[in-house]
Parts: sequence; C-alpha cells; structure tokens
Amino acid sequence: MIKNLIIRYIYPIQDELLRKRMFNLYGVKIEKNVSIDKSCINNIGKYTFIGKNATIGPATSQIGSFCSIAPDVIIGPNSHDISEVTTSTFIHAY
Repeated sequence: MIKNLIIRYIYPIQDELLRKRMFNLYGVKIEKNVSIDKSCINNIGKYTFIGKNATIGPATSQIGSFCSIAPDVIIGPNSHDISEVTTSTFIHAY
C-alpha cells in the first residue's frame, strides 16, 4: 500500500539540476533516489541533508533547517486525524 502511495503522490528527485540548485541556494544536500511529496518540496529549510533512498510523504508539511534525515527512511506516508485527544491506534482499536 505504501508503494502505491509513493507512486501516485511522491515526486522523485531525479533532476540533477534541481539537486544542484537546492544545494547552491540553500545548502540543502539531497542524495540520490530521494522522493519528496510535491507539497513539501518548497518547504525544506537551509542546510538540511536527506540521505539516499529516503521518502518524504504527503503528511510532512515542512522540513526544518539544519535537519539530517537518514538514508532508507519513509517519513509521513499518510496523514491522520488530529482532532482527537490522541492519534494512537491503541485507543481507536476498541
């Protein structure tokens, strides 16, 4: 299911020119095979590092400055209801 979500909504950063422009303008280093949701691509803080094969999903609205994101992680693959007291699945299972 996550793979289908990634294919439909995530923008793979394959453009080497975009990668270089982000580094030159903001000090952002994006490794190879990184996929970032279109809603987050313009909200990455300065001097942030994103490791190879990382996926930043649509539930991620922004990434702060001076962040280091490890390789091979999936962050924010889907959003959740924040109107409740907790987002824990333990409470909603009963």
